[in-house]
Amino acid sequence: DIDQYGIIDEESFSLLPLDPFQPLDLPGNQKLELSYANRKEYVEKAIQLKLENYCKDEFEAIREGLSQMVPLSLFSLFTPTETENLVCGSPTINWNVLKVNTLYKGTFTESSKQCIWLWEVLEELDSDDRASFLRF
Repeated sequence: DIDQYGIIDEESFSLLPLDPFQPLDLPGNQKLELSYANRKEYVEKAIQLKLENYCKDEFEAIREGLSQMVPLSLFSLFTPTETENLVCGSPTINWNVLKVNTLYKGTFTESSKQCIWLWEVLEELDSDDRASFLRF
C-alpha cells in the first residue's frame, strides 16, 4: 500500500521521481498514465501486465508439465496444499517405507554395519535434517 510510505496526498506524490513510470498499454488500445488518483490501479495493472506478458512462456511450460500429470480441468478440484503435494511430493517422508524398499549394491546389505549406522543416524535426525540428507 503506497500510502504507508508517506504518499498521502497529491503534493507528496508530485515529489516522487516519476520519469521511469511509462504509460501502461492496456487492452483495447488504451493507455494508463500514472497519477495520484489512479496510483493503486496503476500498480495493480502493472503487476498484472508483467505477469501476463513477461512470464507467459514460463507459465505455459508449467501448465504443460502439470497437464502431463493430471488433466488441467481437474486442478480446480485440488486445494493449493494438495497441488503442492502432487507436484513436489509429500513433505513428510515415511522412513520405514524407504528403508524397506532400499536396494543395496556391491558388498552392502541390510545387515552391513555401515547401513545399520546410517539408518540409526537418520532415525535420530529431525524431519528438516532428513529432508536435507535426501537432497544431498
